[in-house]
Amino acid sequence: MPKADSIRIFSCAAPHMRTFHLTWLAFFAAFVSWFSLAPLTFVWQQDLRLSDAQVVDTVTASVVSTILARLVIGHISDRIGPRRAMLLTLVLGSVPLAFTGLVNSFGGMIVCRLLIGIIGASFVCCQQHTTIMFSPRVVGLANATAGGWGNLGGGIAQILIPALFVGLRHAGLTDSQAWRVTLLLPFVFTILVALLHFRFSFDSPSPPPSKTAEQEDQTVAAEPSPTATSRSPFLTAALNPSVWCLFLLYGASFGVELTLFNLLHDYLHRKFSINVLFAGLIAALFGFLNIFSRSLGGWTSDRANVAFGFAGRLWFLFFFILLEGIFFVLFSTTLSLTAAIVWLTLAAIALQCANGAVFGVVPVVARGAMGSASGIVGAGGNVGAVLSSLIFRAVGTSRVEDFSRGYFIVGLCVIGCATASLAVRHGGQTAWAFLQRSKAMLPKGEEAEMTIQV
Repeated sequence: MPKADSIRIFSCAAPHMRTFHLTWLAFFAAFVSWFSLAPLTFVWQQDLRLSDAQVVDTVTASVVSTILARLVIGHISDRIGPRRAMLLTLVLGSVPLAFTGLVNSFGGMIVCRLLIGIIGASFVCCQQHTTIMFSPRVVGLANATAGGWGNLGGGIAQILIPALFVGLRHAGLTDSQAWRVTLLLPFVFTILVALLHFRFSFDSPSPPPSKTAEQEDQTVAAEPSPTATSRSPFLTAALNPSVWCLFLLYGASFGVELTLFNLLHDYLHRKFSINVLFAGLIAALFGFLNIFSRSLGGWTSDRANVAFGFAGRLWFLFFFILLEGIFFVLFSTTLSLTAAIVWLTLAAIALQCANGAVFGVVPVVARGAMGSASGIVGAGGNVGAVLSSLIFRAVGTSRVEDFSRGYFIVGLCVIGCATASLAVRHGGQTAWAFLQRSKAMLPKGEEAEMTIQV
């Protein structure tokens, strides 16, 4: 069976749509587990008697470990397939979450959060799995939708985990007991989803595919170099300069999202003197825009490929990253809450469109090494989060003015990173070359219209 040419959202037919829905659900479960400690920070910080600096260190640990995990799981996924790799990642990342309820020290929390960070590598398996299932006509939309819906798990965790904690307290448990027992829910949920994904999804549209079919399905990919076939998938991806350009771009989009989402609540509360609940609602908007905006980025990337060829994907990626940086600069300088909400919303949409657009490009430059390339690019997101955090550490967050300066600097850095999209190559063509040629001279993308059916 060939790759799917359309996405039928309300279908669960095997193998394409069943795998699609199980894959985004698996990534959703991973995000629920990954962020389940965040909304209970004030509780376990007091219970373990940790300082603010120690809490920040535990958060950093959960992000840093994902960098290495994504690099490793990308190589593993190329070797054993995304279905088995997803099971391995979800189990290795969720089991430490269950054991977090047993810790009684800063050292124990650091170790647990380092291990929990492994679960963030499930993103690599998610993107490889959808790339295998969908044709070049809709691969950007498929990757973006699966990634965006999976990211919603972080927002859902912000709602469900505190609700469960409060329920356990009303049932008679102490604060110390309640937060520890609460962590068992995301653990059980993630394990169940991992087993469902492993049992009912498919490794490919038509297993086992013939060599000829594999070659036909790679029409999206660039021609390999003469030595590419003799290299390991990871080495093939690691020696591709375009992969590292996308590494930087994903750091400027998803990496910034990770950092700014964690800081946004406090920033809004302090700068505009609004209550904690209202600040939380505004911050939640940033995450819930993933329902459509990341998919919009992938859809736009696919449409640009139809109209202008590969260079169209790159120019729209440049456009999204550039707008993201501009909107964050404007957000950092405004003194009006209404204007801040407007700029924040536009920045969030541009940022999440960029997330989707990045993984509309990855399959094009990653022939024979989709898992490894996704791992490297995905790790770029976590590197971007660490670097963004270091910017805020450098300028400080004790004063609102310093906080605003941090957002301003990050916005400028994002604008600078946008130029990396112009250096990505495919078949000897860059987006910069696109500027020098007329539309009539450009190679066209797929002629058939992309569709998303209901």
